[in-house]
Amino acid sequence: LYIINLNIKTIMIYDITIIGSGPSSLLTLVYLKKNYPELNLCLISDDIKTFHCTYCVFMSQIENTWIYDLIDKNDLFKKIIKLEINCYNKRLSIPDKYGMINNQNLFDLINNYMKDVDIINSKVNFIESVKDNKLIYFRYNNIQQSVKSKFIIEGIGFQKPLGLEYQFNNHFYKQVFVGYKIRVKHDFHQGILLDWQDYYDNFDLKSFCYILPLSKNELFMEETILLTDKLENIYYEILENRLRNRINEITSNYQILFKEKNTIPINTSIPKFNSLSFGIGQVGNMINMMSGYTLGYNIYHIPEFCKLIVENNFNTKKVYQNYWNLKRRNIFRINYAGIEMMNSLSQKELADFQYHYFKEIVKKSDYQHKIIFLNCDNNINFWSFLGSCKYYFNLPIKYLKRILYYSFKNMYT
Repeated sequence: LYIINLNIKTIMIYDITIIGSGPSSLLTLVYLKKNYPELNLCLISDDIKTFHCTYCVFMSQIENTWIYDLIDKNDLFKKIIKLEINCYNKRLSIPDKYGMINNQNLFDLINNYMKDVDIINSKVNFIESVKDNKLIYFRYNNIQQSVKSKFIIEGIGFQKPLGLEYQFNNHFYKQVFVGYKIRVKHDFHQGILLDWQDYYDNFDLKSFCYILPLSKNELFMEETILLTDKLENIYYEILENRLRNRINEITSNYQILFKEKNTIPINTSIPKFNSLSFGIGQVGNMINMMSGYTLGYNIYHIPEFCKLIVENNFNTKKVYQNYWNLKRRNIFRINYAGIEMMNSLSQKELADFQYHYFKEIVKKSDYQHKIIFLNCDNNINFWSFLGSCKYYFNLPIKYLKRILYYSFKNMYT
């Protein structure tokens, strides 16, 4: 990577500066470099390295998108697998296939596009507006320095935002997980997106297991709290014990190859339009709120917000107003109502609801599934969307009532 030498207080004015180096930030950089080569770009991050998390995307979310113009599907994914859910022994195949990202290949692609981009290996500590530009402050060699930029894209995961504020005081729900990659003989042929079963540890945490067959002798298993607005250290211990118990139900003869544990937000809030930076990924609420996934959401939407940045002459407020339009704000409210509704359910009710949701809505209405679950919302038509809502009336009445209650509650708050 090329790190620019900063020996003066303020360098040139960049067109766009990206803060953060997760996959959503770096893929935005790639798209801008590929499609707007005339732009003067800068990337600021204190930790640029090959991705290590187990990133997966729903294949239907990124079909026919720009990413395949840059990398072959066989190189982008280590494996593409079919999916099913298991809700207290009620099994159901689901229409989406699951692509497991090849982190090294993706990072190699990104690295090729970063060769001519100015990269500052530092952590941003402050942003301010100066006339029509933004000043971005950071410490380099123990000296406070800054660069000017017409526009700032902020993609710093779930850290506290630097240049944006949120419109609504929502609860920030999150998923908490512990995952193992294990060497073990198994007979899993499909991935299990949701595997719900009873627990006997007397902790009221609603968790499921997510199981991916990596090869004939390797599994990735992750025990995940579906959603919580709290986080305590004991959660990881509880999840790890549940995960070990699950594995022991399969076999006692296994080897742990890799462990990961983390917390991911499944919602933040819509940013205020007068924010100094434009948020992407988790910090910008570009999240599949019904699942917690961000990478597919951002790949799908990157061309839209990049075009808005250029067309609106780097005016952050106008970009926000166009991106977070009435349609997308209402989808946010619908999804937030869904989160609150699910949070009100017990573990068994959650499993039962998700079984009916996938059976009665996801499998019967690709249109509804793509807009609400996958947020593929560029071509939404109000009347088509309204017509697709009829499938919700196939849900058990107790869930339908709760959906309606939380939907009306969020529409008027």
